[in-house]
Amino acid sequence: MNLGYQVTDHIRLIAGYSFLYLNSVARPGNQIDPVIDTQQIPPATGTGTRPAGGVRTSDFWVQGINLGMQLRY
Repeated sequence: MNLGYQVTDHIRLIAGYSFLYLNSVARPGNQIDPVIDTQQIPPATGTGTRPAGGVRTSDFWVQGINLGMQLRY
């Protein structure tokens, strides 16, 4: 959404807001398994079950504002 206000014949002020929402996003930081399986540290004492597989998804949203001035001559 953007709004503008004509101050004079040559100057216009503009302000706006934007919003973006995405669901089920596979973000890189969420894909790393932070758990350490001590059975896999040498000398290995077992097969272990980590790192866990699969894609982890999350919601992502971002918002912003913009301000501007338009000058016509």
